[in-house]
Amino acid sequence: MDFEIYFNIPLSKETYQSIILALKENLKGKKQKEGVDYLMWFTRYAFLYKNDEENFGTEKRLSPEQTLLNKYSDCDDRAALFFYLVKEITICQ
Repeated sequence: MDFEIYFNIPLSKETYQSIILALKENLKGKKQKEGVDYLMWFTRYAFLYKNDEENFGTEKRLSPEQTLLNKYSDCDDRAALFFYLVKEITICQ
């Protein structure tokens, strides 16, 4: 799958309402740079790391929602989630 599509897979309504609205609330009153830094911290430290070979036995890209739902994620998964969160929370406000 092309990265443009992969990075823009929307979240389900339920996931969006729970995570995006909560993160927006946490970022209220923060400058855009502070918000992006917070989202970077969140995507880096909120999940356990395991590369795809260890986790699935092969390369597998997770959508942003799958990253939120899985116990482990790798750099590609977190990059897609980070992009999605920045787009939805800091740019679309």
